[in-house]
Amino acid sequence: MELGMIELGRMGANMVRRLLRSGHQCIVYDLHPQAVAALVEEGAVGATSVEDLVDNTTWVDKMIGSVGHYNASADYPGVSFFSYMTSYKSVGCSCGTSYFYVSPYGDVMSCDFNHAVFGNVLESPLYAIWDTMSSHPDFEHAKWGGCKIKDSGFRAKDMVCAGLPAEPPPAPLKFREVVKHDSL
Repeated sequence: MELGMIELGRMGANMVRRLLRSGHQCIVYDLHPQAVAALVEEGAVGATSVEDLVDNTTWVDKMIGSVGHYNASADYPGVSFFSYMTSYKSVGCSCGTSYFYVSPYGDVMSCDFNHAVFGNVLESPLYAIWDTMSSHPDFEHAKWGGCKIKDSGFRAKDMVCAGLPAEPPPAPLKFREVVKHDSL
């Protein structure tokens, strides 16, 4: 199987090493070229940019083909990948069109990869947030050709991650103090 790994710190690099030992092909990228070079020496394929990984659709075809033998036999249940459902072979990416993501803090986003917040369910009714999001030109229809957020052109738009104003993080959750009793 071909896998991509972005960020090759201690954890990422060790995950790649384990995958390589298991016979998988890994395409790797990190902002530090020496981290990429070290794993290339161990058998990984180096990428020169994030776009080499995320704007490449050949991995979708490989993944779809990997389950062909299961889907061809009535002895197995049908197997599908979310990446297939959002690929050019199916409906395309419908984030913000057919589904959305709600964070643990109530923020509503088109999907868990897009951090553009359209509203908060603790402050506004969900139907109003949905109407705002699904009527936005970038989210009123599915995008053919795969995930919207994997498309570098889409990521550069104002209503996506890069164009958002920085906001302070939400206040940390408060947990009640647990009191240990000697009698228990």
